[in-house]
Amino acid sequence: MRTVNIFHITRRDLATVLDIERKCFDFPWTEAEFMRCLKEKNNRGIVARVNESPVGYAICNIQLRSIRILNMAVHPNLQRRKVGKAMFGYLASYLSHKGPSRIDLHVRETNLDAQLFFKSLGAKAFGVFRDFYEGDNESAYLMQYRLEPTNEELTAVKNRMSKYLDPC
Repeated sequence: MRTVNIFHITRRDLATVLDIERKCFDFPWTEAEFMRCLKEKNNRGIVARVNESPVGYAICNIQLRSIRILNMAVHPNLQRRKVGKAMFGYLASYLSHKGPSRIDLHVRETNLDAQLFFKSLGAKAFGVFRDFYEGDNESAYLMQYRLEPTNEELTAVKNRMSKYLDPC
């Protein structure tokens, strides 16, 4: 497979994104839901392209301390070919200890493939939300990927007065 490139979603991507959405989910988002979501202040959309064709997407909400994945999918013909990993890596590249330091997402209780995928990237399940999804009242796992501190950050003295003290 060729290189996966990540871009911000544009209106011209929407038809393909909707097609991927319908192929991947039993309860797909509608075009109106995508548009409403993408218009919200802190929400962003990315699209993964191979040979200029959209093959995956993610819709996220960016907050002060976290990036929350609201929706993410890869075309069924290209799953397990590092497209999802490229999108997740793109989002993780925005994490820092001074801004968002974690990625949060909800995964359907029955979506074992997604659970294993996010676990393989370092995300961990932190809780269960009962009857989370409308339409079928299925529960969801809250999964979270946290930015790990560097060795320098772990060994740095956090006390702001330490610069005034003599080392003994």
